[in-house]
Amino acid sequence: PPTGRRHYEFPDFDADQQRSRRAIVIWLLVVALLAVLVGLGGWWMGSGRYTAVPMVDGLDTTGATSAVEAAGLEAAVRGTYSDSVDTDLLIGTDPTGGSRIAKGDTVSLLVSLGRPTVPSIDADASVEDMEQQLRDRTFTPVDGGEAFSTSAPIGGVAALDPPPGTVLSTGTAVTVLRSKGAPPVEVPDVRGQSVDQARTTLESVGITVGEVRESFDEDTDGGKAIGSTPEAGQTVRSGSTAVLEVSNAVTVPSLLGRSVGSARTTLETLGLTIDVRQVVDTDGSLVITQSPGAGSRVEPGSEVMVVSLP
Repeated sequence: PPTGRRHYEFPDFDADQQRSRRAIVIWLLVVALLAVLVGLGGWWMGSGRYTAVPMVDGLDTTGATSAVEAAGLEAAVRGTYSDSVDTDLLIGTDPTGGSRIAKGDTVSLLVSLGRPTVPSIDADASVEDMEQQLRDRTFTPVDGGEAFSTSAPIGGVAALDPPPGTVLSTGTAVTVLRSKGAPPVEVPDVRGQSVDQARTTLESVGITVGEVRESFDEDTDGGKAIGSTPEAGQTVRSGSTAVLEVSNAVTVPSLLGRSVGSARTTLETLGLTIDVRQVVDTDGSLVITQSPGAGSRVEPGSEVMVVSLP
């Protein structure tokens, strides 16, 4: 270029236009991609991730399970009480057929358990536990106040009305009676009864014989009851334990007219000893007197004195 003149470069308009067109295309592609992603997200959040619970009317449990799984859902069987549907038949679903839920969610297949029965009473169950068991069977628990009970602790469940095992309609009210402990009973008089008879007499009022204790009583035959602890006439709670006192007295038999040898054998069999008073030391002499006399009650191991002749 000539000396002393400034040199100016003119812009390349063709290159600028090409770069501008490329930028526009790139931005259009980005916008289009974002639009597609937003659309897919909206579809998924709106309806794509959801499905309808199939209708299972007329199907059995197996068929209903297949229908639920074919819809992309999990199936779980759940028993429910019903007054109108026979046991083991399908009642419906939860959620109900036609409901829209997320794919992969669990649908409960409701299978009939028939009409509910009043549950049995667990001796250790609290009133709250019993009431929850009733609710689980669709019943409505009602407080029935207190009642005596020989099996439930104070504050526990004494009884249900209607009683356990009763078949009722769903939603029926069941009365819960709270225990106030065992009822008071009077200790019966068992004097003179055999051990088995006395035990039966005490158990008939709810008293358990915990121990049988022997002791001597000159007025009571051996093997018969002298009394009990607590004593007859006292008031105790049903379910209490008592000690049965039994006589170990031995009744002296009649030895008169027997030989000394026979008398000795008889007394030793009864756990008694013999003291013989005789002129000649022989077992063949006959007993003419004895002390204590026949019918007397003595302690085990006691001695009986006899006089014999010759």
